[in-house]
Amino acid sequence: MDSISFCGGVLMSEPDDGDAIRTDIVQLARLSLAASEEDIRLYVARLVRKYRAINPDLSLSLNQLLKKSPENQRSILREDQETNDLSSITMKRGEGFFFQPQPDEVLQKPILSEPLERQLQQVIREYQSAEKLRLAGLEPSSTLVFVGLPGIGKTLSARWLANQLNLPVYILDLAAIMGSYLGQTGANLKNALAFAKEKPCVLLLDEIDALVKKRNDDSDIGEVKRIVTVMLQEIDLWPSRSILIAATNHPELVDPALWRRFDHILEFDPPTKELTRKAIISFLGDSYDTFANYLDILELLLEGLTFSDIERQITRIRRLMIIEGTDPWGAIIGSLGRDIATKKNRVEIAKLLMKNRDISQHKISELTGVSRDTLRKFKP
Repeated sequence: MDSISFCGGVLMSEPDDGDAIRTDIVQLARLSLAASEEDIRLYVARLVRKYRAINPDLSLSLNQLLKKSPENQRSILREDQETNDLSSITMKRGEGFFFQPQPDEVLQKPILSEPLERQLQQVIREYQSAEKLRLAGLEPSSTLVFVGLPGIGKTLSARWLANQLNLPVYILDLAAIMGSYLGQTGANLKNALAFAKEKPCVLLLDEIDALVKKRNDDSDIGEVKRIVTVMLQEIDLWPSRSILIAATNHPELVDPALWRRFDHILEFDPPTKELTRKAIISFLGDSYDTFANYLDILELLLEGLTFSDIERQITRIRRLMIIEGTDPWGAIIGSLGRDIATKKNRVEIAKLLMKNRDISQHKISELTGVSRDTLRKFKP
């Protein structure tokens, strides 16, 4: 289920200017075809701000178009600093702060440790038994914290949870929330959360540490304290018919008062050896039988990587084998590099290769640098 922009909200973190411009053009076309004039104006206004530093000519041209439009009397970019009127620079529509993954027919279940999966299943059971709990004077868990490094399943788990509960999922667009004007970020956050509370959903606040930091920074002028206060109030008022998830890679940066408001804190640890193997098997998909004799080697070579990195490497290997018409080991070498034997324990790789009768001792010695005399000692 790929994440795409929703009603003007877009993830503005493309790898280069060319990709960014292409993405922005596609989004403008999507909004135009939807005949959403207000969203088009909002989106163009955001592009003006986005390209002001990196492409001033483009920013100026877009701004001139906005000023010539029929609504120039109430320009989205009007800056009234004297009255501190945020209405002109704050998104009018709450949905503009989100990008929303579109539903897939089949959503792959995240690869989780047993304790983590039990915790998520508990949340699902509570939500599905909400009426029973309310009859007993209780509410189901509705606020969660996902803690862990990037690429180990936090976003996928949020989407999978929404899928299991048959709820729409919204992911907060930090690029839309963050503002340079005093009080703007807090106002945007409150507006976004108010929209999300209108109907049952799963809301993911990704990288919450970038938004709600500890309130001990003497250099700030109160903005951090305002944002934390808004967030604390919104959590206290969060409806139990929805699930609020805050994800972070740096929990130590987040104000401790925030954590105390959440029902559960779920730790996403780096993949263990067992989960690494499980991930390899999962990502091999239809190619599993082809690579079955190389699972131990792949596990050794990919150990220590995140799930997203494992998926990326396995996908590269599968593509290379199809394109080049090579054998499995040739695809592994071609994708991961011919010096992979030096990146890990060469002897361990040689031992594993000796179990595979498709590769000669001479070839194994050439690949690993381990002498044939030593290899003979490993012969099954």
